[in-house]
Amino acid sequence: MTTASTTSSSSTIDWTLGARVKVTTLLDHEIIGTIYSLCQTTNTIALIQESPAASSSPSQPAASSASPNYRIIKTSFIKDVTPLDNAKSKRADASSQSPPPSAASVAAGTPHRDAFARAVPTVGPVQIATIEARARAAVKAERERRAKIGVGVTREAQDLFDLISKTYVTKPLVVPCRWHDKSIIAMDEVRIDAPYRSSNCVADDLKSGALRYVKMLVDGAREKMEKSKGG
Repeated sequence: MTTASTTSSSSTIDWTLGARVKVTTLLDHEIIGTIYSLCQTTNTIALIQESPAASSSPSQPAASSASPNYRIIKTSFIKDVTPLDNAKSKRADASSQSPPPSAASVAAGTPHRDAFARAVPTVGPVQIATIEARARAAVKAERERRAKIGVGVTREAQDLFDLISKTYVTKPLVVPCRWHDKSIIAMDEVRIDAPYRSSNCVADDLKSGALRYVKMLVDGAREKMEKSKGG
């Protein structure tokens, strides 16, 4: 159910949709584009941002792009909005050229579906599977990043970790390393305890090639760190 206040609020901002504006942020960054949507729930504004070349001539609207760039901005982050054309007349012209919602969609209570079909730029389907895959990849990448940052360790210990973890086993593969509490786990076989010298490297198999290799890497990393201090 739409209340009177909701209707009034909606009509107050509806005329701005399609307006070409210049938005100045609190950091004094200027963004020129067309207002695509306004959300009072999240307090955001979505702009179809113009390219830098087009924005260099604020008085002239940009040519339509096959791949528009959308910019979502929090209204609390906006310092000033400058209108660059008359949105009301543009919307009137656009509505006069667009067919009204179909009788079937009105009867079904879904006239917005026709609006989406006529929207410019085209509003396409959302690929949920692709979005979920990207989200999983982002979570995995963040976990891997955090596993490479020691908590409560010295700067020297983190530098040693970084040097070892960037060493190639065979290109493009590098030595897999992660932190476990304050110990470094290398190649999933060798644990390097504080103070992180080759004598502090331990493994279940004391004769394993991985243990010998990691000890060599620790000595090499230590040597590089000492040289950098001296240089």
